[in-house]
Amino acid sequence: MEETKITTSIRVWTKQHKSVLDTLQQTGRYTAKREFIKMDMGEHAVLLELEIDPVLITSINIAKWGCILNYSYIPANEADAARHQKLLADYRISDAKAYMSQFYPEIKREIVNSWSRLFDDSVKVGNDTRYGNVWELRREWIRNIVQ
Repeated sequence: MEETKITTSIRVWTKQHKSVLDTLQQTGRYTAKREFIKMDMGEHAVLLELEIDPVLITSINIAKWGCILNYSYIPANEADAARHQKLLADYRISDAKAYMSQFYPEIKREIVNSWSRLFDDSVKVGNDTRYGNVWELRREWIRNIVQ
């Protein structure tokens, strides 16, 4: 008996530089490139409406990702947050200063190690608002281009 696989897709939107759309149209596939990430999109932005399989989307907690972007500690729980804040107060520094400085390697290591909690749903930081991330775009996913 042949097994039938039913794939459910969802509709998502992504704002990209026009060069990303050009690459998709030429090659059929796009993966993030440093030069495109740094570009200011300005009037060259293209909003792509995509239809993709949900298993390809990595769910990211916005508050936790913000901690990482700000070189901040992601506490395991409230007690851990209090302990870490006391440590920073004792040294009279912030997470960002500890991370950027060569003088606090143990605190920097603790901060970086805490980032592994990004995908741990038992760890709560702020609210549970999330966005989705995909690691590539494919031409066949495009359903609409809003310019």
